[in-house]
Amino acid sequence: MDSVIELLGEKDFYTKEEARWIMKNQWSAARYIEAADLSVGREIRYSLDRMVELMRERCHYVMSRGATLNNPHIPISYVERLPKITTEPAINLRRLVRAYLESASSTDDATA
Repeated sequence: MDSVIELLGEKDFYTKEEARWIMKNQWSAARYIEAADLSVGREIRYSLDRMVELMRERCHYVMSRGATLNNPHIPISYVERLPKITTEPAINLRRLVRAYLESASSTDDATA
């Protein structure tokens, strides 16, 4: 929930455009309508809970196929070897990055 609120703000409902943004326009028009759990007249709307589900689905899709940057595919086996960050993500990620940079720096010093 925190991620959805951080990205889109805390609202009474979310729009189809916001759902398309989360899903990167991956679904058919019918699928966006089907996924909506709130509606007012002809307007398609999504609850916070439903947007969390959409974000989870998108994350699962990306992690299953590999992240893309100029479209390289990162296999799930590589991702599974990475340290699991389950609590205090910002703090733990910083700690891991610092440790990596310190080890890389000491390796560079040894080969100089």
